[in-house]
Amino acid sequence: MNKFSIDKLKNLTLDDVKNIAQDVAINVKPKNDTEKRVHEALSNQNWGASSTLMQEIAKDTFDYEKYPQITKLIWQALDSPGRAWRSVFKGLSLLEFLVKHGSERVIEDARDHTHRLRLLLNFSYSDGGVDRGQGVRDKARQLVELLSSNETIREERQKAQALRNKFSGISNDSYSYGGGGGGSYGGSRYDGFGSDPRGAASYSDRFSG
Repeated sequence: MNKFSIDKLKNLTLDDVKNIAQDVAINVKPKNDTEKRVHEALSNQNWGASSTLMQEIAKDTFDYEKYPQITKLIWQALDSPGRAWRSVFKGLSLLEFLVKHGSERVIEDARDHTHRLRLLLNFSYSDGGVDRGQGVRDKARQLVELLSSNETIREERQKAQALRNKFSGISNDSYSYGGGGGGSYGGSRYDGFGSDPRGAASYSDRFSG
């Protein structure tokens, strides 16, 4: 390492080091199809994720091996530096979608990290004099408000279930994200989170009355 490189390292601020570490995390090559889908949904590119892609990720949240892969990448995206504001916004959007369409475990996980979501209420980043943080702040506020109301979550999950049934032609009794096999959430493994992988129905039963 030459003197120029050493001097450059000495001049790095804590924020510089944090940005470098986050850039490395963002650019890590996906290890499997699950991570590939989430990386695509959280891309810092100027386009949004398709509804089909989001539904595939929601389905993956019912698999106990895939679930931590998904949430790890989401929380990494939410910790991205300001210049990656698109990834932050997409991370919030994906998390909101999963609260409505994914495993119930997403709801509890998001609530456990509410303090991190509240930090984004003050997210700030300007690009050429344009405030790029407004969308992030608004989405963070919407998500925090959603997580604070069991009734709203229940209603949103019921709407999501009805919409899926409308387009799939599958009844509530036969619809299942979880599927068979040891990979899906079961009541004995995650009691109260995914004992009924149909999504809205189980959350409605849990908080009814």
